Amino acid sequence: MKTGQKVSWNSSGGTARGIIREIVRDGNVSGIPVKITGSQQEPAARIETVADEGQPTGTMVGHKLSTLRTTQY
Repeated sequence: MKTGQKVSWNSSGGTARGIIREIVRDGNVSGIPVKITGSQQEPAARIETVADEGQPTGTMVGHKLSTLRTTQY
């Protein structure tokens, strides 16, 4: 996975979607409300969520890359 890629993941409300804005391989993902740490073995991403129409919302979240799926929307 890479910066700018469209991804989806499972959330409590169903499937969520977003765009990878940063990949972190050494430390905490910045600019998100919950602490997520990335490492060389298990990178994490800062993701901008998108609305149902595919428009970026400005809301940032963090997830381990292993929990993401590439998607088209």
